[in-house]
Amino acid sequence: MMRSNPWLRTLFSLALYISVYYLLFRDLRSIGLLVLVIVLHELGHYIAMRAFGYRNLEMLFVPMLGAYVSGQHASVEPGKRIIVLFAGPIPGLVLGSMFGMLYSYHHEYILYLLAVMFILLNLFNLIPIPTDM
Repeated sequence: MMRSNPWLRTLFSLALYISVYYLLFRDLRSIGLLVLVIVLHELGHYIAMRAFGYRNLEMLFVPMLGAYVSGQHASVEPGKRIIVLFAGPIPGLVLGSMFGMLYSYHHEYILYLLAVMFILLNLFNLIPIPTDM
């Protein structure tokens, strides 16, 4: 059943992800914020891939690494591939900047955490990693 249903695999990987972090850190608020940041980041990729006709889309969480969205497409134009690649980090950096500005006005620690998480995760995601090795 798990093999045929990508949503069940996503939920299972998310539960495993949260469990590992909870066993290590025991801080549900920070884990929840991290999951929120990762989900919103990966949703950017997912939406772009869906818009460009990718099939068999799936989001999986990998403890201690993050998450990724995978899918299949017969041929993707280079411009569309670049949009898919940037569809996660660009909105994430915008959100991080917005939370940073909100923090500067309201000085709520949760806004600071969200700003830092969004900015660091999305800057890290912009580091080029060769995939043709």
